[in-house]
Amino acid sequence: MGVKGKLIVSLEMKCGGQLVHDIFHTNTYHLPNISPSRVKHFEIHEGEKGKIGSVASWRYYEDGKEMFAKTVIEAIDPQTNSTTWNAIEGNLLDLYNSFTVITSFEHQWITYALVYEKKTEDTPEPIAFLDYFIGVIKDIEDGKLVCVKTVIEAIDPQTNSITWNAIEGNLLDLYNSFNVIISTEHQWITYTLVYEKKTEDIPEPLALLDYFIGVIKDVEAKLFPEIPISELPTLSRPELPHLSEIPTLPKPEFPEIPKPKLPTLPKPELPKIPTLPKSELPPLPKLEMYVIPKPESPTLPKSEIPQDNMGMKGKMIVSLEVKCGGHLVYDIFHTNTHHLPNISPSRIKHFEIHEGEIGKIGSVVSWKYYEVMNNV
Repeated sequence: MGVKGKLIVSLEMKCGGQLVHDIFHTNTYHLPNISPSRVKHFEIHEGEKGKIGSVASWRYYEDGKEMFAKTVIEAIDPQTNSTTWNAIEGNLLDLYNSFTVITSFEHQWITYALVYEKKTEDTPEPIAFLDYFIGVIKDIEDGKLVCVKTVIEAIDPQTNSITWNAIEGNLLDLYNSFNVIISTEHQWITYTLVYEKKTEDIPEPLALLDYFIGVIKDVEAKLFPEIPISELPTLSRPELPHLSEIPTLPKPEFPEIPKPKLPTLPKPELPKIPTLPKSELPPLPKLEMYVIPKPESPTLPKSEIPQDNMGMKGKMIVSLEVKCGGHLVYDIFHTNTHHLPNISPSRIKHFEIHEGEIGKIGSVVSWKYYEVMNNV
């Protein structure tokens, strides 16, 4: 049996193969957060991330043991949507003379190919390493990279609110319905999540609420950036022109004015006020108090509530004061939504319109975002 080999695995992804490929290609630094039980650390040493010639190191766990690898990107093929990494240092080269990983995608599919040359015929095939990649892909799939398709159901100019309804995607794996309402008033922006869980065990969508808060902070930082104190110029104190000495003026002498003598006025005699006789008032009639009987409250029948929907519905609201004004943040989500992947790249991967016009009732759009970034 020879020493060269190739192992290939192709997996269908809910969110599409391109997003998973992009995680490994241009957003690799997210992997320790997405898959902390498998990827411990990622660092770029040379070049630019996702570019040919860039050198990066990985610290990862394989069968519970911490491993190390240093790789270089040898090739990127836009025609086949593939990226090729070659191992140049680390534990893999203790067993293999060469080790190459090729990732590619097509539509909903992601493909990993391991191309290697063993040092001896007794060296095992890298099945464990292939299983490692499958585990990382599953971590990305399991709620870390979220896809959702929404439709704008309502726009209310009176309350400056817009309502999205989820019609496809990961959210509907857990919820029968999920609505997001965004409204603004003066400096405030408000997010309201209205949902119905599929079972009582489904958690409340706190992670998604925290996700929206993170996006708002990214928008505010983009529209109203803070200038670090170190970058503020130091103003020097201006030197005042020298003033010549002003001579001391003599203290003026004022003549003493005698105090005038005021005449003593006689005390006037006040007229005596006559004493008036007490008027005899007729006695008031005694008021008779009537006791008002207490009305009997009717006994209302208990409403029959279906037990299968108890505790399923919920609503969560967050209101935040933003420096740039709630209206500007609202406009970003309403009419300039396509800018969000650039404003908040660590949270929003992709935004696309499928039907209708942006910001209009009935328009259908898809979102692909990283919910795991809430924990960064």
